[in-house]
Amino acid sequence: MILISRRFLYFYAKKLITFVFIMSVMKLLTKNIFYLLIIFTLTTCKNKLNINAPYKEIPSIYAVLNPQETIQIIRINKVFLGEGDANVMAKVADSVNYNAGDLLVTLERFVNGTKTIAAQNNNQTVTFHDSIITTNSGAFSTTQRVYVASDKLFNSGEYHLTVKNVKTNATFTAKSLAVDTIHADISTTVNGPYYPAPLCLNYPYCPGFYIDYSASNTGKLSFSYKIRDGKINQVKMRLHFYDSLFDNTKIYRYIDYPFNNQLSKNASQGNSNPNFNNRLQLDFRSAELFTAFGVELAKMGLSNSITGRRVFKIEYFIYSSTQEYADYLDYTTPSLSLAQQKPLYSNFDNSAALGIFTFRSTKAFSKETDNVFENDFARNPNTCSYKFFEYNSPSWGLPGCQ
Repeated sequence: MILISRRFLYFYAKKLITFVFIMSVMKLLTKNIFYLLIIFTLTTCKNKLNINAPYKEIPSIYAVLNPQETIQIIRINKVFLGEGDANVMAKVADSVNYNAGDLLVTLERFVNGTKTIAAQNNNQTVTFHDSIITTNSGAFSTTQRVYVASDKLFNSGEYHLTVKNVKTNATFTAKSLAVDTIHADISTTVNGPYYPAPLCLNYPYCPGFYIDYSASNTGKLSFSYKIRDGKINQVKMRLHFYDSLFDNTKIYRYIDYPFNNQLSKNASQGNSNPNFNNRLQLDFRSAELFTAFGVELAKMGLSNSITGRRVFKIEYFIYSSTQEYADYLDYTTPSLSLAQQKPLYSNFDNSAALGIFTFRSTKAFSKETDNVFENDFARNPNTCSYKFFEYNSPSWGLPGCQ
């Protein structure tokens, strides 16, 4: 009996201890139920966080118009948002392009605050139509929808651009002053007449009539131009040449030599002769020029299965743009500082669209090349392997690399 009673007491002692433990835990749980509910809520929610805000239509618009050109092109893309890989989505045309007919793109012109004709054909409003172009491969789809107008614009007045989504009624507006081209008084290191040069009675010896950037000019070369109302100027030099084929036909080609952007604020001032004021000058050297030309020729993959090649003209292009365009280039230039993040540029009203609407103008002039310069192309180490003729004759004017 005593043995049974001890076992009985031992059994119920264990039960009692277990019961007390459970009650203690329950009391603790009851006391801290509020905190436990918070923990439970946080630990049982989904571990996928959706950071996408409600969709808002924000297009990307690149509209840099040029009154000197016969065709005006505006590029408009959708700023897409999705859960997939953005690099993959950017390659899909439907992700970046609006559908045909979705957008109404118009341009109006104001002078002294009054609406007036927008184009030289007396149209009050310039309306753009959409078109498809194929671009070079890159981060985005090569199929791009652009918006095109063939109306001849004025180089003065304030233009207002309106982009309206006719399906959603979302409207995006911006305005910009048109800019005039630069003055025509462009001077080069050769103070001769513009292309084509007049008949030279002492041909081929006509110093000053033609452009000579040959290696014999070991010093600094330069040319300058007088600016008007543009704030930033982009300049490139274009060398024209042609391939002479065995059937006596010609294939005309060119290569470019771009210069750094020039700011109008750095133009010359304070000279007693007004012709030397408001001028920008670009300096370069013959060695730099021939090295660059050699690189560009190598990129073209030219065949030497021809009679030969001849340099015949140099052309200069000067693009003058507004302050907005200068700001845009500054925003889009890669940062060299530790802070890589840059704000997205917009000159649209209320920053409703990303991108830019502005104007730039173009001035182009050209001059024939000097005989000495042509000879140098035939012999210079950077260009001699491309069968350039010397000035005199194809029959004995192919010296090649010596």
